[in-house]
Amino acid sequence: MKNISTKQIIIYLAVLIAGLLLGWMIFGGNGEKEVNIAQEIIEESAEETIWTCSMHPQIQQAEPGDCPICGMELIPAESETGQENQAEFTLNEQAVKLANVQTTEVGFIKPEKVITLQGKVQPDEREVNSQAIHFSGRIEELYVEFEGEKVQRGQQLASVYSPEFITAQEELLEAKRYEGEGTGLLEAAKNKLKYWKLSDRQINRILQEGHVRETIDIYAEISGYVLERNVSEGEYVNAGGELFEIADLSELWVVFDAYEEDLPFIREGDRIEFNIKSVPGKTFTSVITYVDPLIDPQKRTAEVRAEIDNANLRLKPEMFVNGEIISGLDGDKEVLAIPESAVMWTGKRSVVYIFDPEREQPTFEYREVLLGENLGSYWIVEEGLEAGERIVTNGTFTIDAAAQLKNKKSMMNQAAAPPATDVHQHNEPVTGHEHSEAGMEMQERDFTPSTPSEFQKQLSQSLNHYYDLKNALVTANKEEAAAKATDFLASLENVDMGLLKGEAHMYWMEMLEPLKQQAESIQTAESIDMQRKHFKPFSNAMINTVKAFGLDEGTSYVQFCPMADNDRGAYWLSTEEQIRNPYYGDMMLKCGEVRDVIEK
Repeated sequence: MKNISTKQIIIYLAVLIAGLLLGWMIFGGNGEKEVNIAQEIIEESAEETIWTCSMHPQIQQAEPGDCPICGMELIPAESETGQENQAEFTLNEQAVKLANVQTTEVGFIKPEKVITLQGKVQPDEREVNSQAIHFSGRIEELYVEFEGEKVQRGQQLASVYSPEFITAQEELLEAKRYEGEGTGLLEAAKNKLKYWKLSDRQINRILQEGHVRETIDIYAEISGYVLERNVSEGEYVNAGGELFEIADLSELWVVFDAYEEDLPFIREGDRIEFNIKSVPGKTFTSVITYVDPLIDPQKRTAEVRAEIDNANLRLKPEMFVNGEIISGLDGDKEVLAIPESAVMWTGKRSVVYIFDPEREQPTFEYREVLLGENLGSYWIVEEGLEAGERIVTNGTFTIDAAAQLKNKKSMMNQAAAPPATDVHQHNEPVTGHEHSEAGMEMQERDFTPSTPSEFQKQLSQSLNHYYDLKNALVTANKEEAAAKATDFLASLENVDMGLLKGEAHMYWMEMLEPLKQQAESIQTAESIDMQRKHFKPFSNAMINTVKAFGLDEGTSYVQFCPMADNDRGAYWLSTEEQIRNPYYGDMMLKCGEVRDVIEK
């Protein structure tokens, strides 16, 4: 059947009304009701259908066609009359499918967290002895030739010439002459030598020989290994000077650095397993015996200590150790928790989107939540969610962008409703695409065969500004990094998304949100540390984007530092294969490795 235009409908209805009016005038009676109904029909008919794009709701036109931005077929706009909740909105099935929206049911889990720690093997400080000299003198002879030499308790370490010792011997021998007169001089002379750590055997030997010895021997006070030798033969030392440092290495400490956000999960008595590269295939087990109550102001870590038996001397001080604690909060009570990928951060607010499966059309609700401790891949929920609700865990930025375009409450638009009264602040920015290693997206997309070369050229301009930003972080230049972030944002305005079609266009829209958000955060960050925190999700989005759409020219190296982001690891892109770490700069400039290569 041939379609009837709106104009024709209006003409027919006008004729109908004219007929009704004429009949009323001729026949009189109750024609008023029919007139009103006709008027309503006219008004409703006059409201022409508005056609819009499922991914660009700002496009609205009176006739069907293709979206001038992405080229997708326009669909009838959905009326939202009666939707008084400004935090809630609907999308059509096609938009949800293209955005690859995935949801997860909120539930309870046991609050366990796997904490990865790095540390070193160190001597037990309780078994370290400082072998000091208690009088001044000259080292005549050393019997310990090198550091690391094993010595036994009572072993002769050095021979010392000391005028003070000679004088003390003379006093001892002179006091012996008056031993029977009760003067107490002999006992006083003996005590003086005992204060110098001479044994009764050495003192009695002097008395028996009856003459002054020119040198005095120094003996080891404990058995162990010489960690430091601080003197040489012929050197003069003052009273109290340290000759050797000797340690018993049969018991050792393993000292780890724990970041402050992990400390709530670490307690004395917790079981810890650790591996040492120089002892392959062996897993050591111990328990935490000490947690430092103070935070190192430079490293922002606290020492966590375990003890290990080393009777076979297999372990050596200064060996690097990788440890792991599986720990939880106090008590066995399960807690409400959500995946990291569901959370979007904006300042102090943490935001999720609720999906309502009972609605005929896909319906989403903006919700601010109060979060507790981070469990690695999950956040504990303190307020804002209930068990059984479904939350968006993939496609969150696309959902939020759609909310903004519909002028609904969103991460960047809070005007529709008042903010939450209390939201826990975290410093960890999240991309919405977290994975088990360094937050990389689980499934890579590849649109390179269909990506126009002009789009790749425009994207390469933004990539060059990314490289400049990365280099600024390598040199720890906060102002330069902020400036390069500004340049990057400006370059995004020159990327013509209309060159992309279908799913490629959708994917660009999904990546565009985290790129803008994290670049803006780097631009306004108050410290280089905060810039580096935002650089991780920024780099993840940039890597995904470059892999999806390809390069205009050259090669880009995907590099990875396993120690960045509290040892969860972090990626970045570089124009050169040589590692220049943007997360640590000069502190660990060469820490990292090449994980992938993207070529034209």
